[in-house]
Amino acid sequence: MTSPCSPQVSTVPIIDALISYLTELKNDSLPTQVANLVAVLALLPALAVFSYRTARQRYRADIEEGDKLRHQLEASKALVTEVRRERDNLQKQVDTLEADSAKGFLLRMAKDARDGNMEREIQASEAFIAQQDEALHKAFATLTHAAIGYAAEDGAAGYENARLYARAALAVNRDDTMMRALSEELQLAAATAATGLKARPVDENTRAERLRKQALLPADLSALTKCFYDARDAGQYALMLEFAIHGERLARRLNGENARSTLIFKRHSAEANNWLGRNSIALESLETIHPLLEAVFGHEDPETLYSRHLIAHCLNAAAELLPLEEEVNGEKHPSTLTTRTLLAETLLALDRHQEARKIHAGVIEGLQTAGLIEEHRYLKRARELETRLNECP
Repeated sequence: MTSPCSPQVSTVPIIDALISYLTELKNDSLPTQVANLVAVLALLPALAVFSYRTARQRYRADIEEGDKLRHQLEASKALVTEVRRERDNLQKQVDTLEADSAKGFLLRMAKDARDGNMEREIQASEAFIAQQDEALHKAFATLTHAAIGYAAEDGAAGYENARLYARAALAVNRDDTMMRALSEELQLAAATAATGLKARPVDENTRAERLRKQALLPADLSALTKCFYDARDAGQYALMLEFAIHGERLARRLNGENARSTLIFKRHSAEANNWLGRNSIALESLETIHPLLEAVFGHEDPETLYSRHLIAHCLNAAAELLPLEEEVNGEKHPSTLTTRTLLAETLLALDRHQEARKIHAGVIEGLQTAGLIEEHRYLKRARELETRLNECP
């Protein structure tokens, strides 16, 4: 058996041709036969050399083809090795992603819970939130804005849901000042909507502009208090209100909703509104703040007494407004009756029960006669005040 790489030359056609040629020579003369045989013998070395060269060329071509195939095989093996390495790396990445996923987190938490390892559960929870903080923040921010969109129909409950989502977003990103400002606006919107009034947070451009202005304001409560009174003495009441609002937000953030500093700046806001001629807004604020001031500071504390002074000042303005409304709109007009409710609420906050009852007498009947439905905010507020008056001695 010949090697597949050995040169192979087919000699059968040459031999057949030679036999045929010699057979034909039999009919020629002897000199002719000899001459032809000599000529044939002279050609045999050339034929041999030609056959050798042809075989050598084929052999070299086969060797080159073999080398090429071996190189291709080695390249294929290297490619297979690289593909396997890449596969292993991808598998490691998949394993890491699965371990970091919610499902992997829950599996680890379940194991730690079974092992009773609370410390590892806490560490795993903190690590998971840190890894997913950007995604969680985006999700809660999206839910916040979606809830705001539905709040037009859902009212106070919708704004409260939006505020909870905003607080969740802040829990994973405490440095989001826009979300913090929105959370505060949503708290105010929920409280406003609960009274039956329309409420909606400002747009992002307005919020960003407010934050820019606030960044220029003092970050110290004492400095803000001084700025507040300096603005009042200079007659700059709008700026006075800005200082009060900023101070209230800062105090709430630092000390809590009903801390002493927060209550004082709330009272500052009411005072600023009073100076701006917004007596009804000031009275509503003071009605809420005054009982808290009494509880925190005491009845005889200067801060509480100053709150009473502001209430008296607003009452005088409201008392002056009431006769004018009765003359212009009539005693049974809803606006006139609501002013009476406001006056009665303020008097009740000052423990002047009998005066409050006298002013509020007939308000509910008047609002019903005016055609207000039971769910109207004016009528609801009047009924709530009536209930509080009935509980007083």
